[in-house]
Amino acid sequence: MTLEDTIKLCGRVPLAFVSSKYKGDIEANTQKAIEYGRIAFKMGFYPIVPHLYIPQILNDNDYKQRRLAEKACLEFVLICDVFMLCGEMPPDSFMNDEYAQAVRCGKQIIRVA
Repeated sequence: MTLEDTIKLCGRVPLAFVSSKYKGDIEANTQKAIEYGRIAFKMGFYPIVPHLYIPQILNDNDYKQRRLAEKACLEFVLICDVFMLCGEMPPDSFMNDEYAQAVRCGKQIIRVA
């Protein structure tokens, strides 16, 4: 399905869930996530990049808050039209969960290296 087809079908600009690594080198990974969001905009999508703001709201080191963040991300996958799997492979374990959710829901997968 083309971008134009998606816009016609949805009646709006499609949303892209941007999945990329966050843990590890958080500063570098945050900068990469920003760039992936820019790529999504250039492709004609409105990007949803939860790991750019959820860590500002919830404490990733607190188990309950981490689980809440994970649940929120899986919900965001549901509302997005496409799923962008970004960055170096292999994906981390949570990216795998997001990817599995996208596949279960029949989302178009866009790979961005």
